[in-house]
Amino acid sequence: LSVTTPRGSDSVGVTAAGISLSLWTGSVTVLLADVTGFNQIVSASVVDLPELYGTFLSRVAKGVKELHGVVDKCIGDKVLCHWNCVVRQASHQVKACQAALRIASALPTMGG
Repeated sequence: LSVTTPRGSDSVGVTAAGISLSLWTGSVTVLLADVTGFNQIVSASVVDLPELYGTFLSRVAKGVKELHGVVDKCIGDKVLCHWNCVVRQASHQVKACQAALRIASALPTMGG
């Protein structure tokens, strides 16, 4: 394993097992969205759970995508999203906050 950091650079070079990667260092903004009361909703089974979860995921994805974020993975009822990770982005923190507001404003209508 060989790690190099050029002076004055915000990138790191990593070589291991003949594979070279160039990584940049910097901040990443993460948004974790979830359904409040998900366990109670599942227990009560008063809603069509696949439909509810599908609606939730589509609204999260739309809010994130509109602001150039990445939906990374779903963990239970949580959705992990990030900015400034794959592609460098100016004002990524602001974009994540705007996405959170868009998602929150879209979700109250889910019940009807």
